[in-house]
Amino acid sequence: MLTENDVIDAVCAHLAAAGYEIIQRSYTDAKGIDIVARHPQAARRLLIEAKGETSSDPRTKRYGRPFDSAQVSVHIREAFGTAAKLKTETHGLGDAVAIALPETVLHHRYLNRIKSALDSLGIVVYFVQPDRSVKQG
Repeated sequence: MLTENDVIDAVCAHLAAAGYEIIQRSYTDAKGIDIVARHPQAARRLLIEAKGETSSDPRTKRYGRPFDSAQVSVHIREAFGTAAKLKTETHGLGDAVAIALPETVLHHRYLNRIKSALDSLGIVVYFVQPDRSVKQG
């Protein structure tokens, strides 16, 4: 079961293996963009909003249990809202924006509902597998 912090770590490892420098990684206990990375051959940054499939806080009743349909729906809306806001704030700078999610049936279901909007805005999605491998979706 992947927490948001697991998703962040997996995507950072994936990007680092592809030659990216990880400029910032903000775990659930910090404010700010979850991942900021830059490839040495590109001037633009890659800004990523991440979500998990369970709580990362052992004090919560959701810890270790998957988020239900309603919670995943909210997470997708929040991730999309944050990514769209980042696209607006960095307009003209050339920064790329992405969302990172665990690859689950529920995440796909709610993401498919906004796929055309993601495509229109050029927001990339990274899916993290249970084994922590990452694929672009």
